Amino acid sequence: MRCLARGAVALLIMFSAEAHATDSVCPGALTDLKAAKAGLGVKSFELQPGESAEGGKVNVYVDRHGKPRFVSVQQYGETGKSTMAYALVDGASAYQAEVSQDYYAAPISQGSTKIVREELSRFLVCGRNTVPGVGAQVDKNLAQEAQRVLELALGKYGAGR
Repeated sequence: MRCLARGAVALLIMFSAEAHATDSVCPGALTDLKAAKAGLGVKSFELQPGESAEGGKVNVYVDRHGKPRFVSVQQYGETGKSTMAYALVDGASAYQAEVSQDYYAAPISQGSTKIVREELSRFLVCGRNTVPGVGAQVDKNLAQEAQRVLELALGKYGAGR
């Protein structure tokens, strides 16, 4: 993830204030999501029918105590795919998310997987508060979907332990 240095101080101040408003531990800084999973063990799960339109995969990266620290979820659909990555601070209540959505030129059933549009969203979640990355806005529906997918992934990990 690219460093979002400009305005990061404002985000940190916002999170410091919100930490008192919620009982969760808030992210103290934006994290390089690729570096967040270095040195962690991984447990993988396939998404079942009803969990994703055309299938997908969940990877839960855990520390040496078995606590989830990073989650990545890939979902495939008829008209595109999405990848959601989460650096966890306090489970599903405090995390940094990066959501990448790729849209195909035509549905897969018509033989196309050519990507014609890509969207990338980054945001921090602390309790009930969602803060966008610097210079961005958070689509509330996307944030809710990201939360649902994270809870699904952590639920699969808990059931598979």
